[in-house]
Amino acid sequence: CHWLDLKAYHPKQRYYWIIEVKGYPRGYSEAAQRQNYFWQVLGQILGRMTQENACYGICLPDHEFFRKKILNDNLKIARQRLYLTFFLVRKNKEVLKVSPSGKNFIKF
Repeated sequence: CHWLDLKAYHPKQRYYWIIEVKGYPRGYSEAAQRQNYFWQVLGQILGRMTQENACYGICLPDHEFFRKKILNDNLKIARQRLYLTFFLVRKNKEVLKVSPSGKNFIKF
């Protein structure tokens, strides 16, 4: 599909990863943009949850704002119910991951 940011297939385990990606906000107000990006990306991934054999994820820049939002207790329940994985990318290109039931980010 042309509207997906990232779609990858794992042939042995026979499932797809579908990941929505947002870059670092640039614009009139970075704080406002971070807030907008966060809620926008959640809505986008919800709209793409159409495949039974898929794992869904969201990838964002590693920023304290995103970390706090993702690890918030309210979102933790949503992560578990939606089986949603979050990824954070650091400036040095290191990737961190928190699983749907994870309590903290780990190196991926």
